[in-house]
Amino acid sequence: MENIFENMSERNKRMTFLFKTKIDRRKAEIQNIRALNARLQKEEERIRVVADGFYKLLDKQKAEKVIDDYNLFVSLELFSNKEDCNSRHGVEDGEPFMEDKYFTTLFEPGTDECFYKDDWNEWKDAIPFEGERMCYTMHYLIDHCHLSWHDLLDIDDIWIELKVDYQFMVNVPKKTSR
Repeated sequence: MENIFENMSERNKRMTFLFKTKIDRRKAEIQNIRALNARLQKEEERIRVVADGFYKLLDKQKAEKVIDDYNLFVSLELFSNKEDCNSRHGVEDGEPFMEDKYFTTLFEPGTDECFYKDDWNEWKDAIPFEGERMCYTMHYLIDHCHLSWHDLLDIDDIWIELKVDYQFMVNVPKKTSR
């Protein structure tokens, strides 16, 4: 069989090359998004164990009157070393280009298992994961933070913090005058 590309014009060869290059780049981008998703999925599992442990300890301390109350906050920050990403978001290198100080809901006691087990990919045609599930954190970044495709690809570091506020209350008795 004759090679179909032998009789192509130079213009058609160039267009075929550009098209193939674009497809290859798209495949690489999807692989990068899939790798980010896999890493976030592992972090969700790891953080969930730590958060569950915190809640048990804090509830115990509260029941034993060691503390009066508490808050547990989870925050999420995205960083990029890429100048164009930081410029798009108006931040300097080393500053987060996206931050959510109240990313707590995912790790609260009683959170439905669907947050950890379901496939949250609402973009199956645009972001094919080929049998892998999209974790909730990746869904959150895509669908709730309104990040662009470039933003997702520009992420170099993700910082997730669990912070506990221990609360102590002192009632000050007042003397009443007669």
